[in-house]
Amino acid sequence: LNLSEITLKEGRNEVTVSLDKINGLSTDEEPCNNTLYFSQDAVLAAQHKAVLVEEGTGTWCQWCPRGAVFMDRYNTLYNKLFIPIAVHNGSTDPMLVTEYDKFMGFPGFPNCKVNRGEILDPSSSEAPFLKEITKEALAKLITGAKYDETTKKLNVSAEVEFLADTDGEFHVSLILTEDEVTGTTSGYNQSNAYAGGSNGVMGGFELLPSPVPAAKMVYDHVARAVSGLNAGANNSFSGSFKKGEKVLLNFEFTLNSTWESDKLNIIPIILNAGEYVNASTSTLEEAMAQGFVSGTKNLTLSEDQVSIYPNPAGDMTNIAISLTQPSPVEVALIQSSGQVIARKQFGVLAGDHILPFQLNTLNPGVYLIEIKTNQGTRFEKIIVK
Repeated sequence: LNLSEITLKEGRNEVTVSLDKINGLSTDEEPCNNTLYFSQDAVLAAQHKAVLVEEGTGTWCQWCPRGAVFMDRYNTLYNKLFIPIAVHNGSTDPMLVTEYDKFMGFPGFPNCKVNRGEILDPSSSEAPFLKEITKEALAKLITGAKYDETTKKLNVSAEVEFLADTDGEFHVSLILTEDEVTGTTSGYNQSNAYAGGSNGVMGGFELLPSPVPAAKMVYDHVARAVSGLNAGANNSFSGSFKKGEKVLLNFEFTLNSTWESDKLNIIPIILNAGEYVNASTSTLEEAMAQGFVSGTKNLTLSEDQVSIYPNPAGDMTNIAISLTQPSPVEVALIQSSGQVIARKQFGVLAGDHILPFQLNTLNPGVYLIEIKTNQGTRFEKIIVK
């Protein structure tokens, strides 16, 4: 019986499990033990919400295998709702990111913070996760990326879309993590208090020696690079925002040549006056498929304000735009390389308009259309047949 295939309603669920035709037989000598009754509580995750769990760990730390076991367990169980980051500590740990380690300021190890809250043991992170995941999200994050394998330059766009009217002083942090990290030097040996089993079962670490040799260790959720841990000129914005309004921020990293790009995760985090609001996680492949959008702190037009049809299109497409205030409107057509190949001014517009845009000189393919106004900018993909 796979209980993960049962759909539960929010709250307390009374479950009855019955067995019949045991071994294919219609009779049973002991039918009294064929039914099991139990209760199961269920929570409903808020739409677009994710919970950030930052774990303090170190290869030198003998109790830190516990953190790795529970971060892996909840990451597997709750998938992208539970976002784990392993923040390594210690001068002998080759996975240390000093800036991040100092920022978190863990007083002991292993420890973790759920949504930048109080310090907990990683084994106690599930209960606060289940509480936090039900809280409505104030904003959601959409991640786009482009990556140059030759230069190792990674550009990331983080688009914040507000899901409710709000105001505040916001900033976005960006974290890169890597899974399946291995090494060959002694720094990758993991100290292990669970060796021999005298301290109990711990996800297989009880079967391994102390230290666990580097050849037997694989590290997941490893923090590799950070940008904008604190609010700064390039990652912060403030004001009053309406539901559906968006703000676009760009980040740039140069990846270490030893990191495996296909194992990277990109994690944007939005905070309001330093307090956690929301986060999301994407693999590099997922972010590249979404596409990088260039812009710094640009207010963006919502889906309700702009639409393009037909799409896919042939010789021409139409841009439907709705503006609450008079604004000059400019439309640009951009190749996947980032080169602008066409640009058209539509003058000052207000209200609802349909703007025709010619595509008849283009080769078939995928392009980007940029619609720029004083009220904001929006990028839309267009497929030319």
